[in-house]
Amino acid sequence: MKKKIIVYTGSRADYGLLKSIIINLKTYFDVNLVAGSQHFSKKYNYTYKEIIKDGLKIDYSLNFKIKDTSKNELMSHISLSLKKLNLYLNKKRPEIVILLGDRYEVYAVALCCYLNNIRIGHIHGGELTYGSFDDGLRHSITKFADLHFVTHENYKKRVIQM
Repeated sequence: MKKKIIVYTGSRADYGLLKSIIINLKTYFDVNLVAGSQHFSKKYNYTYKEIIKDGLKIDYSLNFKIKDTSKNELMSHISLSLKKLNLYLNKKRPEIVILLGDRYEVYAVALCCYLNNIRIGHIHGGELTYGSFDDGLRHSITKFADLHFVTHENYKKRVIQM
């Protein structure tokens, strides 16, 4: 029986980077794809269609609207994500969840995995976006993660420091 891996994609931006990883992982593992809200948004051109066009199946979606990025909306999105993901992850019980980046949606997935003692593979840890709110989220995800896939030696050093 193949080991189960979940890959989370929140938007077109990370899906473009994850696509070949997902396809390659499917060769060796039972891969479940979880898609976030932006993929189902008219504002972002319903990018879930791109996933389907690429021949990939969305196994679970976190498809709820977010009006803006105010503190209350972000808190609502994160809490809804935690609730829904908790049920899904406890049903699927993956070996690992692969996450890319630093956005609040990814943070919610990472926190849920961490609290459920599910291993996390994090892509792009150790990077910096000066003056950005995302840095705290990225570094938290890095600290939650068990496997780290960095893109530069400097980022590797930063992850080791953490």
